[in-house]
Amino acid sequence: MYLKNFMMLLKRYTVSSVLNIAGMAVALAAVYLIMVQVNFDFSYNKSIPNAENIYRLEYPDWGEKGYWSTTWTRQLPDDLCKAVPEIEKCASIWPSGSYEEVYPEYSRKCGENVENYRFRLCECEREGLDIFGIEVIEGSLDDFINPYTILLKESVAKKYGLSAGDVLYYGRGADERWATATVVAVCKDPSAPSILDECDGWAGMQPQEEENAGNWNTPYYLQLSDGASASVVETKLRGYLLEQLREQGGSTEHIAEAMNRVYPRLNPLTELYFSDDVSMARHKTGNKSTTYTLLAIAVLIMVIALINFVNFFFALIPVRIRAINTYKIFGAPTLGLRLNFLMETVGLVFIALGGAVLLVYLFAETPFVKHLSTDIDILDNWPVAITVAAIAVVAGVVASIYPAWYITRFSPAMVLGGFYTTAPGRRLRYTLLAVQYFISITLIICSLSVHRQHEYMLGYDMGFQKERLLTVSVPYEAIWDGYDQEQGVSYTRRDAFLNALKSNPAILDVCFGNGPLVSPKRMSWGRELNGEPVYFQCYPVSWNFLEMMGIDIVDGRNFRSNDEYGNGAFIFNKDGADKFGIEVGCGITGHLGDEAEVVGICENFNFRPMQYNIEPFAFYIFGKHPWNFPGNMYIRAAAGTSLQIVREYIMQTIAEFAPNTPADSYDVVFFESELEWLYTDEENIASLFILFTMLSIVISVIGVFGLVLFETQFRRREIGIRRVHGASIYVILGMFNMQYLRIVALCSIVSIPVSIILIKRWSTQFAYQAPLSVLVFVLAVAVVALITVITVTLRSYKAANSNPVDAIQR
Repeated sequence: MYLKNFMMLLKRYTVSSVLNIAGMAVALAAVYLIMVQVNFDFSYNKSIPNAENIYRLEYPDWGEKGYWSTTWTRQLPDDLCKAVPEIEKCASIWPSGSYEEVYPEYSRKCGENVENYRFRLCECEREGLDIFGIEVIEGSLDDFINPYTILLKESVAKKYGLSAGDVLYYGRGADERWATATVVAVCKDPSAPSILDECDGWAGMQPQEEENAGNWNTPYYLQLSDGASASVVETKLRGYLLEQLREQGGSTEHIAEAMNRVYPRLNPLTELYFSDDVSMARHKTGNKSTTYTLLAIAVLIMVIALINFVNFFFALIPVRIRAINTYKIFGAPTLGLRLNFLMETVGLVFIALGGAVLLVYLFAETPFVKHLSTDIDILDNWPVAITVAAIAVVAGVVASIYPAWYITRFSPAMVLGGFYTTAPGRRLRYTLLAVQYFISITLIICSLSVHRQHEYMLGYDMGFQKERLLTVSVPYEAIWDGYDQEQGVSYTRRDAFLNALKSNPAILDVCFGNGPLVSPKRMSWGRELNGEPVYFQCYPVSWNFLEMMGIDIVDGRNFRSNDEYGNGAFIFNKDGADKFGIEVGCGITGHLGDEAEVVGICENFNFRPMQYNIEPFAFYIFGKHPWNFPGNMYIRAAAGTSLQIVREYIMQTIAEFAPNTPADSYDVVFFESELEWLYTDEENIASLFILFTMLSIVISVIGVFGLVLFETQFRRREIGIRRVHGASIYVILGMFNMQYLRIVALCSIVSIPVSIILIKRWSTQFAYQAPLSVLVFVLAVAVVALITVITVTLRSYKAANSNPVDAIQR
């Protein structure tokens, strides 16, 4: 009986049923996509064996108060941790990301052929693999002892046909002049999502005793014994550190300063994803506010869809109550009739689930999928899919309980009329519709504001010239010309490369920096000035960097070419000069311990994304003995030239100077692209906001369409009488539209202040905030009002244009 009645429902009320199913399908697809992302965020690192006992050791950032650093010397944390019995395992390890000192390219000879590979390998000590429960399936870790030994993940080994025991040459071409590395083992792919799935394997570290004790360069992880308290371990680590400092001697002030600098903190592995106070995390991170916002959006979308369900069943009451009464007269039990309504709901939900599955697979083929952090395939996320389906069925049944109870509670003598025409009935339907409008208007305002903040950050004047700027990370082969211990580095090849580029009149100038100019965090230096420690972010550059970037010097001079052949030189920004009392001509210790002169003070500029304020910062010329060679190249193109043609010329020139470097290992991009990468999270949330806002509007429109559909059916007599008395079609359409526009207006009054509160709270994460715009609020209300008018007009026009005599006679 239930199936038969359900099929009759679909047949008799096809349009309304299809609309309801479509709205629910869109809602379920959206909720599934959001929950896949939310599940990724909250489950990150949770699947690592013994994850609840693993911690990263951190210390206060020396350059920015309130932040914590993750890179240690390899000796100090070992000394501290071995003194605490609750620490079972501890080691230096890069568990994720690519580390620049691990060579990216390898090759081997296979008979007469040569196979080349590109790996993203991280460095680690042998003990670090034990901390994370790495499971070896081939070979042994007994020989994992130095940088020339490699552990590969199973998926990577299968991809390239590699096995334990294979010997690989560094670089391409299997050149026998290059050193070799041995694949000593293959391990199972670690569970995802986790910090471990962002690299292809690990290379061993050199023996600790050979590492410079002053090199703060490696993350450190530890595992506590079961039941051990992290706070107790922190206290013991700090106590032991204090004890060591006292044994070394020194003044009370010196000991206090050292304790402040190396004050150890344990950050749980399971919380690293959401840690927002860590500088240079070097692994995937998330924003808890963003995750909860997406979760809230999922709930709101589900609420909108369920409101459609409720309104759908209430709208059917006037046309179904006669049938219900007939069933009662012939002895049908009330409980059976109510179960019939619930079964109809389950049927509609299951059809909607099928539609949702189709929509998810269609979504996977759209550009929007890149804004999610994980794969959305339903088979790969079946627990999420089952949960969403269960929630949909339960929520649908709950939403239909009241309509099912209401329509069956009248006596068999009940005829047409009742709830539909009563004031309580209208109030309930319009209240539910108002909730939909409130959610939609609020989401539109928030999504437009998030998008506006993103555009505001990209367009903000950062204090340097970013117009017609391209950038590329240049292969060392193109610019490196060797190093002599006495003579120092040679810049001959780099300068020849620059001259080749600037021989093209479309290229005005070229300069180099050690990494991107704008970055959340870079090399942080602690130096002593006038007997006081100073901490600042340092950015090594070529001598012409500031001039090309249009960064003004406010005191002293700019860098000169001969600065690259001396002990180096500094140029501080005004914030650093004012904060530390730095003057032109003073000396600050450089990277080799020699004193480098502060030759100038430059104007403040934004060297970090717009989430951050301006802090002390220094440009630095390495001099003739650099420990690194700035390889991030910036190119200024002439006005009126084709940036695409310039890009092709740069790629061609790099290929000429670096013939052995594969072209796919570097890419010339527009500076805007490099800048946009810094705002990936903001772009993603803006795009997702816009997407799900559009979906909420679609679902709301479906609800409005369904309501108007039934209103016009049951107000035909009223419409006919008004037409007979001279009312025009436009008057009838206006009557229907005003009814809904009043609801839009009332909802707007509530939505706008709520949206302002939400946006202001969200914007607190940015140091530079886009000002609120009245246009955003006007546009949001106008969009909802326009869509409502179009929907109501299209649905009401047929009823308003029908023959009034026919309507009155019905």
